[in-house]
Amino acid sequence: TLRDTFTSTQRWNPFSQYNLTGAAAPLKTISLINNFTKTMQTNEQTGTQYDSESLTLPDVTFSISDLEKIFYGSRWFSSSNLKLRYSWIEQTNMGTDEQYTTQYGGDLRFMLFNYFDTVFNYTKKEADKTDLRARTSLERIEDDHFSAQTSFYIGSLRVTPKLRYSSHDKWLVNGKISESSTET
Repeated sequence: TLRDTFTSTQRWNPFSQYNLTGAAAPLKTISLINNFTKTMQTNEQTGTQYDSESLTLPDVTFSISDLEKIFYGSRWFSSSNLKLRYSWIEQTNMGTDEQYTTQYGGDLRFMLFNYFDTVFNYTKKEADKTDLRARTSLERIEDDHFSAQTSFYIGSLRVTPKLRYSSHDKWLVNGKISESSTET
């Protein structure tokens, strides 16, 4: 197996050098991070050689902190942080199949009334795998995940109630669903 991987990471804080105050102060915390990855691989097994490539672009994370200042909500929430993510991945086995995967989601974290440490999370993933010879879809997958939790103390005991929702669906060649599950 011969593998070459190229990786690059970029980070941009567009407003970090500005003297922003008041409701505009959180703009100083904006951060954009992008990762680029390209992998080329050649394999040989039992005399048969096959090549594959993988490309991840974009793989972007946007974050901003101190949202309570924008909404003048410092009395009821603090230490807030919002992260939004998006990625697109292309994987190709030359002459055989290709798969495209898109994933996006976000996290919102904050302290509510300086007592409840709260987190909301959402992620969606969609993948489609195609047979390059027959030009037909081999499988399509959709996943959704949502969770909400908060933590607080009762005396010296830390309590963390959590709510979760997950769904997974998979379709095969002829568009018939082969897997479907939901969890709460």
